[in-house]
Formats: sequence, C-alpha cells, structure tokens
Amino acid sequence: MVSYKLSNEAEKQLDAIYEYSILKHGLQKARIYLSGFAESFESIVENPMIGWDYGFVKKGYRRFEYENHSIYYTFGNNTIVIQKILHKKQDPTINL
Repeated sequence: MVSYKLSNEAEKQLDAIYEYSILKHGLQKARIYLSGFAESFESIVENPMIGWDYGFVKKGYRRFEYENHSIYYTFGNNTIVIQKILHKKQDPTINL
C-alpha cells in the first residue's frame, strides 16, 4: 500500500501557508484550504504519476498543482515524499 509523508521543509511550508491563510482569510477558509492539500496528497497517493515530471529541474521530482501552490514530490518503495510546497510566484529552478 502506498502512503505519503512530508519532508521537514514541506511540513514547515504547510504550517506557514496555514498561518498566512488564517491572517489573510480567516480560520474557516484556512482550514478549507489546508484540507485541500490533504486531498491533493491523497490524489498523488492514488496515482503517483498524476504530477508533471520535473526531473529536468531536480532529478526524481514531480509537480502537482493545487490552487495557488505547487506540490513537489518524489516516490519510491511505496512511499510518496512531499518534498516542497511552493507558491505559484516562487521559481522552482531556484527554490527546489
């Protein structure tokens, strides 16, 4: 069975996104936005090839879009590792 885990960096990024969302949009919308990430992670688990191949930027990476963010992940040994979560304005060639 395939599962997922967040890297330490992705966990920090998700926390920062949540805090920012609370400040800008309120607790209710922040919770909804955060649950969308969980749904995205589950979609990736169900079909690891769903994301675009981003190996040309960083070997083994794939990219999945969710709202204003991109989820960068790797997979192997039945585990998806969410490596980074970047805002659409962040350049992946610099931030990966």
